[in-house]
Amino acid sequence: MSADKEPLFYFRLAHTLNTGYREALLARQARFRGSRGSIALISHQAQRPQAGIPKLCNNQLRNEAAVQALFSAYDALPDPGRKLPEKRVQAHLLLLALRGELPAGCPYRLVTDELALPRPGAEPGGRLVLDIIGFNTATDALVLGELKYGRQLSELTRQLDEARACVAADPDFFSELLAIHGFHWKNPAAIEQVLVWPHSDSRRAQAPPPGIRVIGYEEAGDTYHFHYS
Repeated sequence: MSADKEPLFYFRLAHTLNTGYREALLARQARFRGSRGSIALISHQAQRPQAGIPKLCNNQLRNEAAVQALFSAYDALPDPGRKLPEKRVQAHLLLLALRGELPAGCPYRLVTDELALPRPGAEPGGRLVLDIIGFNTATDALVLGELKYGRQLSELTRQLDEARACVAADPDFFSELLAIHGFHWKNPAAIEQVLVWPHSDSRRAQAPPPGIRVIGYEEAGDTYHFHYS
């Protein structure tokens, strides 16, 4: 198996690039996102959330000149026009994570997002996309996050349960993925499920099941305020 066919190759490459080009990426509100077959340069800008340059291969990142050419191409990208609300929320939340500006007391660290995996028990070709993968530095738990623009509890909890099943089907993959970022997942049963949805102060608001944490958000123009509880 060639190096770039190894399942975690592009995740490692993304972490290396994000570390080496941290300041240039933060200035662009962007980051590299790895997947099992390629890497992408992803925008966290409000005007083009989660857009970017997809399906990059290793030879497009082979040296400094290639990376700088890629940055120039990224800078020239047009605004996509249609901005899905969920993508705007996700882009801003992950940008705060990249900057180390999550709400006070929040112990989460970003690992990756939009992680596509085979759906456990599904027919060949079925897959599941996990919104956010993180790590809780206070509990050493793997964090599975799902985000919705509305408080759609039944759908969100179903997606979280499916994400947990993906982890159970291949815990070694997740352990190695966390290790790339310097996180030691000591107990494969340590999994924390997190809902990201609109914040509400109402006592009558729909609450998640016990054991599921919540990050609520409030929209404020082109930005969002997040509440960790």
